[in-house]
Amino acid sequence: MNTPPTTGALNASSPSRLPVGIMAICGGAIAFDGYDIVVYGTTLSRLRDEWGLTSGQAGNIGSAALVGMFLGALVVGTFTSRWGRKRTFLACVTWFSVLMVLCAAAPGPEFFAVVRFLAGIGLGGVMPLAAAFTTEFAPRDRAAVAYVIMQSGYPVGGVAASLLAKWIIPEFSWHWMYLIAALPLITVLPAAWRWLPESAEEQSVAASREERRDAARAGLRAIFAPGIRTTTVMFWVMSFCSLLFVYGANTWLPTLMQDDGRGFSSSLNFLLCFNLGAIVG
Repeated sequence: MNTPPTTGALNASSPSRLPVGIMAICGGAIAFDGYDIVVYGTTLSRLRDEWGLTSGQAGNIGSAALVGMFLGALVVGTFTSRWGRKRTFLACVTWFSVLMVLCAAAPGPEFFAVVRFLAGIGLGGVMPLAAAFTTEFAPRDRAAVAYVIMQSGYPVGGVAASLLAKWIIPEFSWHWMYLIAALPLITVLPAAWRWLPESAEEQSVAASREERRDAARAGLRAIFAPGIRTTTVMFWVMSFCSLLFVYGANTWLPTLMQDDGRGFSSSLNFLLCFNLGAIVG
């Protein structure tokens, strides 16, 4: 007989309660995920001046983290099947936090771009894991609400990056913005280690590789079935265009406003409002 989830689940199986503890841990990780992406936009004007970046170089550096996120989201399932969901989550948080410290110590744009790409792998891995934890332990009839609340951590991280940049960059330097990104090592990581439960699936008998492979094939057949495949492709296109705008705005908005004659602090207000609107949305 399988043992029930640990107290870290915070009575997630109760039909009347959301998994507050799990939402807080996963939402915190997603908030730093958002911070780590948006922080580049808050520091871009200073990096451009210090390193003499062209617009093309700045765009390539900004894309490096996103390419890493794409790769991380693709490969995280492989590591989850080997290490379990909780260990993989802890590894991803540790990975991107340490690498963000290296961003602060970057001597030039080439090193910075490589480290941002590597950090992006961890950032991309955290997102599906946080979603899986939240929806698995939420009451079935409130899983969507739990997911939306948890995912709102992303623009919260963007708001934090905008507010902190208005004070830290003029008073200190852009390097400190990336050092702050290491805070999950002393906040999210210990809480996840202590209270994040193992997946209920991992507490059961593990499925064979053949069964998992068959399940994956069945899922692909389902989303590309006649009458569904057009919806699947259009959903992908819609998601791509939405993310293109969101990541593009978070990267370029402050710099575009400065190029238009706005001051540094004023330019960050646009990024702040953009992410405040995302929270409400």
